[in-house]
Amino acid sequence: MVLTEVEELHRFFEQWLGGETEDFARADRVLAPAFTIIGPGGNLRTREELVRGLLEVQGKRPVKIEVRNLVERPLGDGFVLATYEEWQDGKGRISTALLRAREDAPNGLEWLHVHETWLAT
Repeated sequence: MVLTEVEELHRFFEQWLGGETEDFARADRVLAPAFTIIGPGGNLRTREELVRGLLEVQGKRPVKIEVRNLVERPLGDGFVLATYEEWQDGKGRISTALLRAREDAPNGLEWLHVHETWLAT
């Protein structure tokens, strides 16, 4: 379930950035209202900031994203911590994501927080 969610959301990002979809609902349904992300450069963005940025770049940045080596760690009470590598354009980052069970979300999960760090290449 976690691997499916991570792969499907990143596939959505490929389609969104490449202009293959104009329907933002896939991301909108899984990002929790208090979602935050710390990018590999150390910048923290709120859900609103991330969504605003994504809306601005729709169709402007075709990219292929590959998810590798996902490890999930159930934390109890419906929470799970997932760690995975994300590869784009030959550059890798390791991402740690906190997800929570939510019945009405795709794959039954919503995203609460992501922290990304560049991998040495």
